[in-house]
Amino acid sequence: MRPANKWTQEDLVGACRYLDSLPTAEMLALARQIAARKPAAVATLQATMLQGWAGSRARAALAAVPLKGEISRVGFAAEHDSDLQALKASDVQQILDVLGPRVPELEAMQKSKGFQTLQADEQARLSYLIGGSTSLSEKAPAAMRACYLTGTRTRKIRPLFANSLPTRSICSGT
Repeated sequence: MRPANKWTQEDLVGACRYLDSLPTAEMLALARQIAARKPAAVATLQATMLQGWAGSRARAALAAVPLKGEISRVGFAAEHDSDLQALKASDVQQILDVLGPRVPELEAMQKSKGFQTLQADEQARLSYLIGGSTSLSEKAPAAMRACYLTGTRTRKIRPLFANSLPTRSICSGT
């Protein structure tokens, strides 16, 4: 009889296939339980999944669980873009919700006319700046909230962001 903490490749593959067959909410709940009891088991399962034993949904879900509170939704989405693009929007939201709540200011900014006029790389940079994992991102939603609620032009919040913002005004759309 083998020790309880030694898994064979067959055990790992079976676990990956089982997780992959579950609905997203159940998969995330089980992954949280595994991470709480044996954090190293999550890393072992992730390595097995990367060998092709699970689909994009399971890989993304298992990657999100140990990163809760350590990475933003925007940062995770950028790092796991290929896995997340293959999923339904509802599955993506469930996985991103593991990492933390949505940033309403970021969502409002992304819907604004000014944001839509930016080039794709400027949009990505600004989204990561506002909703990312940097220390500057912690202050950004409050500045964006002030910008939208008061109609303040970008030049008044520019000192907070130094030279990180594009040259066009995000709030006014010009």
